Amino acid sequence: MKTLYFTILFLFSLQFIHGQHINSYRYVVIPAEFDFQKETNQYQLNELLKFLFEREGFEAYLDNETFPAALSSGPCKALRARVKDDSGMFRTRLAIELRDCNNNEVFITPEGVSKLKDYQQAYHEALREAFTAISNLNYKYAQEENVVEVTAVPPVEEEKIVEVTAVPPVDNEKEVTGEVERELPVETKDPVAVEGTKTKENDGMEARRLLFQKEGSEFFLEKTPSGYNLYQKGMSEPFASLVKSSARDSYLYTSVTAKGMANFDNKGNLTVEVLDPQSNSPKTTVYSKQDQ
Repeated sequence: MKTLYFTILFLFSLQFIHGQHINSYRYVVIPAEFDFQKETNQYQLNELLKFLFEREGFEAYLDNETFPAALSSGPCKALRARVKDDSGMFRTRLAIELRDCNNNEVFITPEGVSKLKDYQQAYHEALREAFTAISNLNYKYAQEENVVEVTAVPPVEEEKIVEVTAVPPVDNEKEVTGEVERELPVETKDPVAVEGTKTKENDGMEARRLLFQKEGSEFFLEKTPSGYNLYQKGMSEPFASLVKSSARDSYLYTSVTAKGMANFDNKGNLTVEVLDPQSNSPKTTVYSKQDQ
């Protein structure tokens, strides 16, 4: 019993240490093609891994994408992600490995296993299962704190108490007997301003979760620091992410199976345009905005 207790305690401590370690990294770089793949992004596995890291709060990039200036000038700010494939004839087995810029192992997940026969579904299921170990680290980027110099505040001098002698009242009651007292105006808050404040609060709530409908199914957007996550109602995980692009009112749309652009029209409807791999032509999907 004691051995089991110490084993669990050791594993928990190890997980905590790993979690603290990866918190110092802001970026993750993922190969566009893993060693076991026959082509770039085969089975959309690389895009899926990028999506999973972005969902946890990392800034993730495929190694064939353009890196931000901060990453280009400091490659050691990023972790390198690899996927190890130890699949057999009847089971797909994948593990995710994180290494630093000196190729030192930072973290490796237990294997995710799938028995599905379809290759793409099996790889996706195994990768998601392996990634749960990274989700359990509760990643939060530990940004370097700026040192702020605090100057001493000079002590406030004690106020001198001045004794005031009472002034004798002036007897002029007879002169003001007929005068009518005027009531001082009472300052009231502008109801329009209060209403405006409430409207801003409501707008903030709506901005965090927006409801949509498509072909009888319900969807919703949830606000994130970089844009939005797109969910289907009843699902706990998003199936796509919208990241604010440099173009005005446009978002980079990334799902497990497709990438493209998204924007909101003047009625608030969400329009997504991706490249259909079968017809090699743009495919447009419209999510109709619903009243809150």
